[in-house]
Amino acid sequence: MYQDLDVLCIGGMVADYIVKPVGRYIFDHDKNELDTFEVNLGGDAANEAIIFGRYGVRVGLGGEMGDDTTGAQLMQYMRDNHVDTSNIKVRGRTRCSMVMIQEDGSRCFLSYGRKNSRYSMADLDLLQLAHTKLLSVGSIHILPTLDADLAEIFKAAKHAGCMTSADMMQANPDQQVDMDAIFRNTDYLLPSFIEAQELTGEDIPEKQAAQLLQRGVKNVVIKLGEEGSLFMNAEESFRTPIIPAEVVDTTGAGDNFVASFLTGVIKGWPYHRCMQFATAAGSIAVRGIGATSCVKSLDQVEELAKSAGR
Repeated sequence: MYQDLDVLCIGGMVADYIVKPVGRYIFDHDKNELDTFEVNLGGDAANEAIIFGRYGVRVGLGGEMGDDTTGAQLMQYMRDNHVDTSNIKVRGRTRCSMVMIQEDGSRCFLSYGRKNSRYSMADLDLLQLAHTKLLSVGSIHILPTLDADLAEIFKAAKHAGCMTSADMMQANPDQQVDMDAIFRNTDYLLPSFIEAQELTGEDIPEKQAAQLLQRGVKNVVIKLGEEGSLFMNAEESFRTPIIPAEVVDTTGAGDNFVASFLTGVIKGWPYHRCMQFATAAGSIAVRGIGATSCVKSLDQVEELAKSAGR
């Protein structure tokens, strides 16, 4: 019996150990005091799924979770946020990430377990795609074994009548992926400026998006940080400015943006509204510690968008 899903997110899920403040100065002392130490669910696909669930979107999550106490706690957290976990494989140890946040909200990660991940097409029941509106890959380049199968997974999704979407992270130089084979069946690609620059060799967002469309992607959204975001497809192209906020932590802001944009796609909104809604979610997401601690509901995000004149 298959679940009827609006979206199935597949990709990374980790336990995030969040510490703040951290800077290069920590190596000048034997002991440093922290203002913040928290343990949260993290990982691109898991972050997206949590936000979808809070919006009332019927969402499932596919990936790999450890057969340990941390994994069990994170699985329960996902269920508490209305995420179907039947597509998660439980094995090995839970992947972990130390999220080190600087005073200005910027962060870097120390990760454990990524190289041990084995999640691939063999773990994904492709028949579920016929009961799913949209397949969302948390990030291309996050799981090497998934990347190797992604072109075939997207091809199967399109054959099943399922839309496809992917966020990205910067590529590992040792990892070879046929991106054009993936792009031929990609409905929505949502890279950052740096990731789009790496993909295309272009320094202007509009040129980046145009090249990605030429390579087969149907709709491109490029996240531009403080400069907002760019949407482009064959019919229209426009930029959306940010909604200013006091930045506490940028962890997961892109995942909140992606889940919010795709929520609008699932609901059939015009792309301008999708982008404004995603922009409001991104503004809320950076106002507190943790990837999914701030965005609570669809009404909350729409209220900010309206109050900001969007």
